[in-house]
Amino acid sequence: MAELVSKDVVGDAVSLVAQLGRTSVIPSDMLPRLKAMTRELHEAWREAAEGGAIVDLAIPLSYSITKLVDALLEEGNLAETQRRDVVRGALVGVVQAFEYFESRSGLVLGEPRALLDALLSDLRITQSVLASWLGCGQRTLQHWLKGESEPDSESVDLIRRISTLVTQLHHLYTPSGVVEWLSEPMALLGDRPPIEAIREQEQLERVLRLIWRLRGQ
Repeated sequence: MAELVSKDVVGDAVSLVAQLGRTSVIPSDMLPRLKAMTRELHEAWREAAEGGAIVDLAIPLSYSITKLVDALLEEGNLAETQRRDVVRGALVGVVQAFEYFESRSGLVLGEPRALLDALLSDLRITQSVLASWLGCGQRTLQHWLKGESEPDSESVDLIRRISTLVTQLHHLYTPSGVVEWLSEPMALLGDRPPIEAIREQEQLERVLRLIWRLRGQ
């Protein structure tokens, strides 16, 4: 499916996610751009499904594209603030699906500082909570957020792991629900909460499979 969509679409989606993060509703001048992107993605998705390429990319994209179509083309009964949240979350899902397809890592990519900012704003958690998740001091986190220092490779990997889970869980829960889900010990993970278990690759994959099952994909 990747060859059916221009690379500009993915870059455009990243840009739109950032812009929507700075507004509570979708600006009217952004709607034509969003609708054009949705139509392109939807058409590519249909071609991929008909051509038998659905497993690699179309399945991971199906949920996000359906959300975009419902919110932008069919314009269901959504409040404007809710429409913005649905569209932004779906665009994040689109970006992640393409990045997974390209990298096979399954992790959200991106600049760590931007991912940290997004975690704080999207989950409405304190710096103290985020620092505890990352196993660093709050002052260290503040330095990363200000660009005064850079996280090491291990921390960058953990930031991306957390961002990946949050991206998926946003389709299921409210911000507070996401935080609760990440923090709740699970027997499946040896009575550890997902936020701790995902430091291990095997457990990360187990948690991601669980989320996909919850999403019915």
